[in-house]
Amino acid sequence: MFKVIQKYWVQKPLYFLLWSSFIIRLVGVIFSKGYSMFDDHFLVVEPAQSWIEGVNCLGWLPHSTHHTPQGHGWIFPGFHYIIFVFLEYFHITDPQFKMFFIRFLLAAYSLLIVYYGYKITQELSPYEEDARKVGLLLSFLFFFPVFSVRSLVEMGTIPFVLASIYYLIKHEKFNKKFFIAGLLSGVSITIRFQSVLFPVGIGMVLLYRRQFIPFLLYLVGNLITLSAVHGTLDWYFWGYPFAEIKAYIDYNITHRNDYITLPWYNFLIVLAVFLIPPISIFLLIGFFQSWKRYTLLFLPAFLFLTFHSYFPNKQERFILPMIPFIIILGIILWNENIRLQKAPYWIIKYHNKIWIFFWIINSLALLLLLPAYMKKTRVEAMYYLYQQPGEKRFLIENSFEEACGFMPMFYADEWDEKCEQFCVTASTDWSKLCQYFKDHPGKSPNYIIFMEDIQLKDRIANIKTCYPNIQLVHTVYPSYLDQFIRWLNPINKNYTAFIYKVQNPH
Repeated sequence: MFKVIQKYWVQKPLYFLLWSSFIIRLVGVIFSKGYSMFDDHFLVVEPAQSWIEGVNCLGWLPHSTHHTPQGHGWIFPGFHYIIFVFLEYFHITDPQFKMFFIRFLLAAYSLLIVYYGYKITQELSPYEEDARKVGLLLSFLFFFPVFSVRSLVEMGTIPFVLASIYYLIKHEKFNKKFFIAGLLSGVSITIRFQSVLFPVGIGMVLLYRRQFIPFLLYLVGNLITLSAVHGTLDWYFWGYPFAEIKAYIDYNITHRNDYITLPWYNFLIVLAVFLIPPISIFLLIGFFQSWKRYTLLFLPAFLFLTFHSYFPNKQERFILPMIPFIIILGIILWNENIRLQKAPYWIIKYHNKIWIFFWIINSLALLLLLPAYMKKTRVEAMYYLYQQPGEKRFLIENSFEEACGFMPMFYADEWDEKCEQFCVTASTDWSKLCQYFKDHPGKSPNYIIFMEDIQLKDRIANIKTCYPNIQLVHTVYPSYLDQFIRWLNPINKNYTAFIYKVQNPH
């Protein structure tokens, strides 16, 4: 068996990489349920399903009392919307199966990252070893399989960014290919607006090289795609073109300091950790060494890194789109340092052992992260409600603290016209909320979800002043990864959920 695999790897390395990449991603498709962070569910999955239900969650669409664009792209949630419509046409409504299907499609789609990364490296380097190593990293570097099955726009934009680059370097002498590259680049922008930094960098290189016709064709291609999506759709929904892009820019300028603000060098540290040291250091050295020889790839990625390093709001996922550039250029230039013995002697001597160390650490990270159920408590609490007959209105009891996390209603398949979620926090006047439910019986909960067991007896007693007949029907515990993440940083509120059924609601 090993000889067959080795023969396949030697004779058809790209096919080997694609098949093995897909197999490893199938682990995530099957086991990696839930969502990793707010954006890959509530800004993609939730609105897509709400459109089918005729509900305007988070105000994405115009309403009689709301006519302000929110600054979101249409393509990625639109893709989910189309898939959900297709599944429901065949009477497939189970939320978990819908997301299994989505993860499967995203896993298959992510193979384009491996394909184009490999092909780009082949175009740039005369050494097949470089392309193979790039393919291995894009296939198995721990966060690629993990994030490939998540509905993250940062991952969704990468295949089109790389496809555009491939067309540029593969067909440099054919001007019409610059137009196609522009069309592909435009799609990447509609998925993730910040991806505009890549074509800006490419445009700067083309102008510096005085390639004016290719520049114009590339620019027109980008503008056509952007106009087709955010020119027409924004005009249709909001009355003027590019409304969502304008709202996105306005929001990020206004709220630039409202999120995680970290020093300018933060992303360099993130890259050094995510790419696993000391290999990460070698890749970063190779990347920065490539600035002159491979400017067409280096400048867009460097511009992307510089912007995000300068901008106050820093979240690790923001720089995912540029990591393939670091891997491609880093591998080519660093391997050249090893071949020409430009690296320090001790690094050359232990180079193979350093790579063995890298793959051991990477494999451990994959074993920990890839099969993990993320945000299990919230997802399974809602999915339990989905499986129950009758109405599933719920109240979240979180009175031991001020904050209250949003529950993924997609998994309960329970929607109202405002997508309201009621929550009891430390500052909630429970008597007033109780009276509200008495006055509005259509809002009164059938289920009460107590988060965590802190002061649980007192909290239950307080709820019973309004709902005396409640009964524990289900308990959901966080996954091993959720518990580990909370142990690392208690700000991650991966609690246990205690679901109580209200026997005689108002």
